[in-house]
This record gives sequence, C-alpha cells and structure tokens, in this order.
Amino acid sequence: MPITFGYKDYRDAARKKQMQSHPNEFVRRFSLHILPKRFVRIRHYGILSSKRKMNDLSLIHEQLDSINPGREKKDTQQISDEQSRYDPKICPCCKQQTMRQLVQFDQRGPPCGWQEVINIVNEKKQPVETA
Repeated sequence: MPITFGYKDYRDAARKKQMQSHPNEFVRRFSLHILPKRFVRIRHYGILSSKRKMNDLSLIHEQLDSINPGREKKDTQQISDEQSRYDPKICPCCKQQTMRQLVQFDQRGPPCGWQEVINIVNEKKQPVETA
C-alpha cells in the first residue's frame, strides 16, 4: 500500500505537490532528516540569514570601508601571524630559526608510502662521506 505525502517543489516555482512512495522508501527519505546524537541544527538569523546575506553583507562592507578609508587590507595568513606570533621556522627547542620544510603535501593529504618519500628527501640532503 503506497504512502502519499505532500511536498514543495522548489524547482517548479515552489508549487505544492503530492508524491506516492513505498513505505520503505518513505521511511528512508524521512530518516535522512534525523540528526545523529550530539549534533545540533544551526539556523542563521539577522544579517547572516541566507535571505538577507546577499544584500546586507555588501552594504556592511561598504560602510566599514567608509569608516576606515585608509585601512590596510590583510589576508588571513597575516592576521593569523600577528595574533599568534607563531613562526613555523623557529625551532621549539633551541628557539633559533633552523626549521626547514622537507615535504609539502597537497590538500588531499599524504600519499601512500609517504615515509619512503621523506627518507629519500633526507638521504639527498645528508652529506656524502668519502673514504
């Protein structure tokens, strides 16, 4: 026996429609909306609501620029460096600027066998002993 339920089709000018589905399919679709334990649904209100965000954020940025016209625009890396005063090249033990970057991974993370890659890089940087 199929289950009939109503929904809004936002692709069709938000018209209200009805759909029939098998009870198992209805339960599957309904359970997709249930959050796991300890998860909280967050909704944005005010200037961060999705309806007002497009217009209001550009207006706020314009008003901030008119208040501080000579303000230096900084990227997130500069702001992070200023706030944390952390220099990744300074060794935490000897407090001297001796740290070097050996390998940099892309955004997907280290590839399989990354230890071998580091060993190869280290072998190339060590001085060769002559007899």
